[in-house]
Amino acid sequence: MNYRSLFRSINFWSIVFFAAYLIVGLIIYKDYGISWDERVQRANVGVATYNYVFHNDNYLFDNIEKNYGPVFETFLVVVEKAFSFNDTRDIYFIRHLFTFLFFYSSVIVFFFFCRELFKNSTLALISCCMLVISPHIFAHSFYNSKDIPFLSFFLFAVCSMFFLQKKYTWPYVIIHALATALAIDTRILGMLIPVFTITIISLNYFIERSITLKRVVVISSSYLFLTVIFTVAFWPMLWPSPVNNFMEAFSLMSKFSAYENTNLYLGSYIPADSLPWHYLLVWMGITLPIPYIVFFLVGVVMLIIGFLKLNVREYYVQNKFFCIILLLFLAPLIAVIIMHSVTYDEWRHVFFIYPMFIIISIYGIRSLLFLIKNSFTHKFVYAVILSAFLFVGVFMVANHPHQNVYFNCAVRDMSTAKENFELDYWGLSYKQGLEYILKNDTSSRITINGSNDPCILALMILDPADRKRLTYEYEIEKCDYYLTNYRWHKHDYSLKEYYSVKIGEAKILSVFKMQ
Repeated sequence: MNYRSLFRSINFWSIVFFAAYLIVGLIIYKDYGISWDERVQRANVGVATYNYVFHNDNYLFDNIEKNYGPVFETFLVVVEKAFSFNDTRDIYFIRHLFTFLFFYSSVIVFFFFCRELFKNSTLALISCCMLVISPHIFAHSFYNSKDIPFLSFFLFAVCSMFFLQKKYTWPYVIIHALATALAIDTRILGMLIPVFTITIISLNYFIERSITLKRVVVISSSYLFLTVIFTVAFWPMLWPSPVNNFMEAFSLMSKFSAYENTNLYLGSYIPADSLPWHYLLVWMGITLPIPYIVFFLVGVVMLIIGFLKLNVREYYVQNKFFCIILLLFLAPLIAVIIMHSVTYDEWRHVFFIYPMFIIISIYGIRSLLFLIKNSFTHKFVYAVILSAFLFVGVFMVANHPHQNVYFNCAVRDMSTAKENFELDYWGLSYKQGLEYILKNDTSSRITINGSNDPCILALMILDPADRKRLTYEYEIEKCDYYLTNYRWHKHDYSLKEYYSVKIGEAKILSVFKMQ
């Protein structure tokens, strides 16, 4: 065997990457705390749907979360039931594990998708590295059972759309309809997929002439019909009255209320329904690695230049799917801006467009490599990419498990970030605070109080023996320790600090000794 050629093989390094990523995930998934929304999502979406399907319990229709897509939450409940887990620690550990494994599967799909799209395994591997070595996405992939599964389902649907428009066969129609339905049954925004699917099939007829009109009608109608069937089948809330219940879900989710939630944004606390139009753009601009953004902008510019240089048909044949990808990235952002949709807690509601961002970034990298056919320049581009991975990777390792508090150099330092933006808004760091108290205070009974609900939620992921030692005291003056993640309180407290979790110069959690 030629070991030198083996180590130079991109297939070898792809296997190393996926093996290493899997091993890391299996080692660290227990390190993350419980996010603010997890208990409600599990109870009012997952458990409620499970009980309706298997026990004919109608509580599903009586709670405010009934309009959330239930696919992944119900899957997680089925998993915990299959393992017969009853203790909350085991339940949330298994949730985090399978949330990670599901995202991991989407990264594998992303690799093969990008390899087919770019006809280049190296660029496909870089795409996956960009997806994984993105601190916010990485952290959320363990505990965010809403936005991350939707990212994965949306990616599956886009991937199946790509293969369908290349080869109009019934297996692809069925697979794409199923992927579309699962995306819709996770979030209503999945309805973007049918719009773009019909658009690209129609353009293939009008511009490329790669499909007959009869085939357009048959494929499109069959796809839409199957999508409706699958959507209803995997969304039990729709079963009693599919049309009326779906319209109700669509109406409520499109006018979603943030329950008077406020966000720290550019130094001010602003109601979630009054955030400025640039909220998502700024959050993406300060939390994505700068080289990723630069390559994305290069990709956009190159697509525009190509459009100006070629006739419509020639341009469409060469770049149609990259244009669809760019539109899939832009459309949700434009829709949020125009419709004044409620968004909050950074840009997590649009995590699903991130794979599209990466594909355009890779298009930019490929364009640079193609335009500048110089070995030194090629090495420089790859060096920039590798440096970005190393720099961001070092942050992720050094600040584990708080990768969700990453800001790029557009924010001067973490003190500036804390003054202007939300940090650990979901309260994941409470787990570390409670674990520190339990390790360093040997009392048999310890009373605690926290500045918001995640402090109580964090109790559920602790060891049962440790939970027995902790009592939540609702009167702050009577508790032994007070914990805060600085949500809605960006300034320091005038209390005796016992412990803190820091990212750079900024405290994302403090424990104060009260007695």
